[in-house]
Amino acid sequence: MKIIIFVLTFLLSIPSLAKKPLKVNFFLGTSTGAIYKGAFTWKGKGLMLGPGLVFFDKFSLNGPSLSYSHFQRGQSHSLRASIRYFDDEEPMIKLDDTKRSFRNSRPDSLPVSIAYRYSFGFRNKFYIGAKAEKDIAEYKGSSYEIHIGTPLVPFTSLNIVQAYSSSESNKYYYGHEASSGASFTKVGIGLFIPFIPFDGKMQASFDKYIINQGSSRHANLVRGAYNNDVAVLRFFWQIY
Repeated sequence: MKIIIFVLTFLLSIPSLAKKPLKVNFFLGTSTGAIYKGAFTWKGKGLMLGPGLVFFDKFSLNGPSLSYSHFQRGQSHSLRASIRYFDDEEPMIKLDDTKRSFRNSRPDSLPVSIAYRYSFGFRNKFYIGAKAEKDIAEYKGSSYEIHIGTPLVPFTSLNIVQAYSSSESNKYYYGHEASSGASFTKVGIGLFIPFIPFDGKMQASFDKYIINQGSSRHANLVRGAYNNDVAVLRFFWQIY
């Protein structure tokens, strides 16, 4: 499915290359695994690549996600609405011999979300924010997140997320034994380098997730694996 989305996105970009305002980016990323709401969906290494489109500096199409940003990048206020197709299948390109397992039994879903962030302090590097999300296709549950971020040494940052979800959402994330309430806590460290060869940018992150509730930790899609981490390395180039 991810390969199909990649091909469709690339084909949609071809007839628009001569039109403006439009930006076309190329993305290359690798990770040590895939985590969704604190739970592993894939424990093997993977690679993903593809184009991304930005229309009018407002609308972004990146793989299975379409989003709208109300404010310009760099402002104190950020308001972003998104819709995303989600599945827990294997990565676009597998880098090891990891096989499908009990972690890959969720039906596909279509969550929509709206996120607000207020940035302040030195170069607006500190922020607080909130996100609300609801699935409109499968489990119809909702979730809410609180976000806090702060800079560390140059080019690095610390971010913290605390999530709370309805019973329907937690059951979808973790398994049918889960109940409503706290979902997960995430603590992450990010590195952003705005200058790499060919006018590119690099982003690296290491995120630690802890699934909060005992019922979620021992649900059938988690089975005790509640303390998880993932490292991700991404490269971006604007090609148009």
